[in-house]
Amino acid sequence: MLHHEIQKFFESIQVHDLHWQCDCKDVPAWPEDCTSQMVFQEDTGAQLGGPLGSLAITALYDDVVDGRLTVVGTTQIKKQSVWGRLTLVKTEMAGSDDFYTFTQALTLVPVKHNMEGVMMRIQPSEYKEWIRIHKNYTGAHTLVDFGSRMYMWYAQFAWVKAVELVFINTTTVDLQLLEPIASKHKSIMKAFDKRMNEHLKECDNCDNSSICKEINALL
Repeated sequence: MLHHEIQKFFESIQVHDLHWQCDCKDVPAWPEDCTSQMVFQEDTGAQLGGPLGSLAITALYDDVVDGRLTVVGTTQIKKQSVWGRLTLVKTEMAGSDDFYTFTQALTLVPVKHNMEGVMMRIQPSEYKEWIRIHKNYTGAHTLVDFGSRMYMWYAQFAWVKAVELVFINTTTVDLQLLEPIASKHKSIMKAFDKRMNEHLKECDNCDNSSICKEINALL
């Protein structure tokens, strides 16, 4: 359902002067913590997204290179920057119910896990993500081991077959490359919310009929 938008996004970043790729599966991951982190302003060494601008999308997708991390910008953690994150997950689905359930579960991954010295706050409905990193951790870690830990979080589900990540920490112009994906994804989830929560399907009177036809054709 998002193939066209995701393909166009990758075409754009592949020619970007600052794009960099690696396999994050075998990289030592950022240390995990079992408790929720609180990073106060006076202890903040880096701030990604939030009021600076962010788009964080997790989408089910077929053409996934497992473990590949693409960074548009620098792998070093900037003191302040915009934050873009695209997480692509390949799954085995039995039908549309699985699509909805899996997407909902994946969306909540960042708030159900914690990294040492990292505070993550998300606004799922608006695809916003705000990350604060404690000053004691910014010099010792990079976005590569950050990505390695996120890969492990998403790959833990039995129904996940592959995970791929893209991070953006350059400019709002680059961040806007994710907007067509976010817009389409929001339309899809709106349609799914309605069709999953309404027992009586009145498709002829529904303003989501066009996106539902696309969903039905693909599922």
